[in-house]
Amino acid sequence: MKAIYKLPFLLWATIFLVSCDKDNDDQAHLPVISDLEIGHDNNRIGYVDEDLHIEAEIFAPNKIKTVEISISHKNNPNGWNVNKVYTEFENLKNTEFHEHLYIPSSALLGKYDFNFKVTDLRGYEYMINADFIIRETP
Repeated sequence: MKAIYKLPFLLWATIFLVSCDKDNDDQAHLPVISDLEIGHDNNRIGYVDEDLHIEAEIFAPNKIKTVEISISHKNNPNGWNVNKVYTEFENLKNTEFHEHLYIPSSALLGKYDFNFKVTDLRGYEYMINADFIIRETP
């Protein structure tokens, strides 16, 4: 008789544990961005009429689909805006992202939002948000 009462509990426990394992599997398959650098020596500063250095290590267990960068001025929608999608890393599991974006002389000075997003072939996304400053060229 005791075995009959244990059966529903064992079924419930099995279903619960399997569903928890699936959640952990999803987290384990997320893309990872590490060692993000913005500006030379990661100083988080860009200068007008110069290139903004951007570098990061990317690992995506399900392979990279896209890498996206968006940049916008914190307080003024008319500031320098960038929305760029990189597809040249598609189907790679890991890569070093290294780009230089030219900051035009028309870019407003001040604080900017920087978003770096990786999407893998299964649709999982990982994004890092950071701030940086644009200044006059010294």
